[in-house]
Amino acid sequence: MWRLVQFLLPLEAEGKIHLHFQYGSAPSVADFEQHTGEALRDIASHERLIAYGGNFHAMRDAPQGLPQKMVPAGTFAGPAIKHVLIGSIAGGSAWVCTSERSCGPSDAPASKNPDAKAWTLKDGNSFGYDRVYFVDQYNYSPPHLAAAAATKSDIDSKQ
Repeated sequence: MWRLVQFLLPLEAEGKIHLHFQYGSAPSVADFEQHTGEALRDIASHERLIAYGGNFHAMRDAPQGLPQKMVPAGTFAGPAIKHVLIGSIAGGSAWVCTSERSCGPSDAPASKNPDAKAWTLKDGNSFGYDRVYFVDQYNYSPPHLAAAAATKSDIDSKQ
């Protein structure tokens, strides 16, 4: 994601795109998820939008049995947004936060879809998304805190 942002910043400087970052604070993760989803819905109502976030946050439909306090941002985003899960053909890893204070690497299981082929889009309704985009494998990278701190003031000034 860090490399993607580095690629996009010059495009924004040229006036070709507008970047919107979901910085800020909220009383809880649940409030932040709702705030993020509603902001995306608002942007999508008057502009083209590509939102990039974690698979859980992008869910169109919350999983069954999920505590009410952990509803994904995508459930608030509205019908104008297409929700896409990035699925891994082979097992890999992801950076996962299981609570407001516990984050770290976690195993990401291989796809159980027998029709899954890398670099293809499949129906994602059974997973709570519109589509699933399969890749060979994904693995986490730790947050890029040093680099992020160096440009956070630049990003904040654009909001």
